Amino acid sequence: MQLMDFVKKHLDDKFYLEGDVRKDLRNLIFREIVGNIIVHREYTNNYSTEFIIYKDRVETSNPNKVLFRGTLSLETFSPYAKNPNIRRFFNEFRWTDEIGSGVRNVNKYLKIYANGAKPIFIEDDNFKTIIPLSQEIMGNRAEMLIEFLGLDLEKFGKDRLNRLKEMAISNEFSKMDDPDEFFFQKGTSWVEKGGMLQNSRIQRTNKIAFDDFQKGASWTEKGGMLLPKRNLNLLGLMISAILPTSLEQLMEMMQFGSRDKFMDMYLNPLRKDEIIEQTIKEKPKDPNQKYVLTEKGIFFLGGFDV
Repeated sequence: MQLMDFVKKHLDDKFYLEGDVRKDLRNLIFREIVGNIIVHREYTNNYSTEFIIYKDRVETSNPNKVLFRGTLSLETFSPYAKNPNIRRFFNEFRWTDEIGSGVRNVNKYLKIYANGAKPIFIEDDNFKTIIPLSQEIMGNRAEMLIEFLGLDLEKFGKDRLNRLKEMAISNEFSKMDDPDEFFFQKGTSWVEKGGMLQNSRIQRTNKIAFDDFQKGASWTEKGGMLLPKRNLNLLGLMISAILPTSLEQLMEMMQFGSRDKFMDMYLNPLRKDEIIEQTIKEKPKDPNQKYVLTEKGIFFLGGFDV
């Protein structure tokens, strides 16, 4: 109750008409967040729970009983009860719905509350939740990004381009109206965060001054100036797999002739880092197999912590 009063004091209320029912989006979202904190906390751990409201986001951190480590996929996650007895108690009073509903409801209503924003749930020793309060998208920068990474816009296709335009980007980039500043900071951010991907080996490059970056005559030249070829290929592959795509199509878009080299150097490392996954997981060698960017991959490209 006190935590919800704290939310109501510091966050805007927004109402939404669902059918003919008027709903309070702020209450719907943060009731689920607070409920999950209570129901799923690891009570044998004396680490304190954190609930912090920033200007552009809300972050929570909660002691957790770990079953895996990493970012939850909002489409495919398998919910489970970490404290079944506490959950049953809350169910009796109708303070919680069916298991997994919290994540689904937050994802559903946050898109309306914060202009298409997606929540981020990270499973670790401390379960972390990040709720953006506003959301910037790639928008008109998408075509420049394709050129920046050395991809052919015609082969990339309109469907991928439209999906890329809709991709959320971190709010730290949302105020950058200068395209040069955006891509300079975005490129350095990818390298910094890519250092945490153990298998993909995104390489660091010699630092260049922003003034030197501005001198590039084209976005392709600027991309080559800022990032080594391997980084450009890795990022280009991620962008190409923003929609489900066959191996042959990916190789064509990336202008790769050697299947073995392509898989060993780029595709398999990104799969091991859970950035790209197969669409038919139960049949790895299915002739209709395709590859697609994961939730973690989308967050990585958007500049979020994963």
